[in-house]
Order: sequence, then structure tokens, then C-alpha cells
Amino acid sequence: MICVAFYKAPGNWADWIVRKWTRGPYSHCELVIGDVWISASPREGVVRSKTMPMDSTVWDVVPLNFDVAQVKTIRAVAEVEIGCKYDWLGIVLTQFVNLNRQDPDRWFCSELVTYLLQQTGMLPGATPHQVDPNKLYNELQGCCIERLDWHGG
Repeated sequence: MICVAFYKAPGNWADWIVRKWTRGPYSHCELVIGDVWISASPREGVVRSKTMPMDSTVWDVVPLNFDVAQVKTIRAVAEVEIGCKYDWLGIVLTQFVNLNRQDPDRWFCSELVTYLLQQTGMLPGATPHQVDPNKLYNELQGCCIERLDWHGG
């Protein structure tokens, strides 16, 4: 299974702030390939890849279809970013104050996931550091619906 998972559990004060500011149910997202979760984690403070079980009481998922080459590309690009710091300042300067400034060597969750998806050709018009988890969820919903319509489904 390949999907983007969106965090919907109550979480902590930071999750509450993100949800209120973005006016949506999600405060965090992760790209999931099999049982490997890839994201910039505010709780861990870095970009990381780890194995976790899927819990539908905590996460909503948007399934994605990628071929083997696209998955290899995502993994290779993600591997380069593993260990990069979480971009606390960037999230403030792009999401809350909207000065459109971020650190190219740091990431926040939806920025990284958007960037990784763009390596497969998805979301070509998105600017990764301007995407929050709720905006990403909505973009993927539109993308998947377009794909189904395009294939006649």
C-alpha cells in the first residue's frame, strides 16, 4: 500500500494550533510506503523514516498508485533528506505569517510530502512550502478524482 496518511487524533497543543489556523481536521501528514512512514516529524525534530502500524482511529489515508520506478525515486529522494531538521521557523514564516520564507535544508511535514510526490509528477503546480496538511488532503482528493474520471471510473 502506498498512501498519504493524515493525522486526525487530538494530539497536543501544536496539533490544535495547526488545525485552527488551517481550518481543517488534520495537523500532520506522512507518506506511507508499505509499513514505512516518511515525514518531517515535529515530535522527533527531524525528517525520518520508520516502521509503524496503520491505526484508522488516528489516521485518514489517501491511497496512491505508483509504479516501481516512481517508488524507487521517492525512496531515493527521501533518503537524501533523512536527518534534516524540522523547519519550525519555516512553518511560521510560510504558514502563519505568510512571508514565503523557508530554509531549503529543513522541512515540515506537508512540505516534504508534497516535494516527494512531485518527484513522480504529481502536484506540479504546488509550491511545497505553501502547502499545509489540509490543503494537501484536498489537493490529493481532487487529483484522485481526476485520475478516476480520466480512466473512465
